[in-house]
Amino acid sequence: MKSSAHRIMHRVTAAISSLSRQLIELTTMLEEITDAQVDFNAIASFPRVISALDCHDSSIFQNSRLRARLEAGTVGDGIILADGGCALKLYLITSLQNHQNDAERLLNESQIRTRNTVERTFGVWKRRFPCLATGMRFLVDHVLLMIVAIAVLHHKARRRLSE
Repeated sequence: MKSSAHRIMHRVTAAISSLSRQLIELTTMLEEITDAQVDFNAIASFPRVISALDCHDSSIFQNSRLRARLEAGTVGDGIILADGGCALKLYLITSLQNHQNDAERLLNESQIRTRNTVERTFGVWKRRFPCLATGMRFLVDHVLLMIVAIAVLHHKARRRLSE
């Protein structure tokens, strides 16, 4: 039997995460995708990047609208940079394990510098929401909802700080 605190926590998490469609928007407009690509390209000259992924987050990605859109081909030529633990896809690339020449070394360097920007954001989240750093002992479905709820809370906190 689940405790009242457990049931309340799940209800609150579901209520907060339900706000995500209003507050957090993954763009489908090609112009905005192109803007994201330009922004990522400015970091380390890595073209076509729209996002980055740590493979610890792969179960979240597998259940995301972004993955569904990439699989359907509705985000243009966008790609995601991932760490070495992820399986390659047409839209998901990792660094080269054993670079053979300067061009491959520069490719890896650029990929890592671009991904580091997103990794720093994960660090901000982990400081703001320590449960992300220490781990959550819940079923994957519950963790997915909690991460969406955390994204909503992070978005609201950033908006409040910018006001």
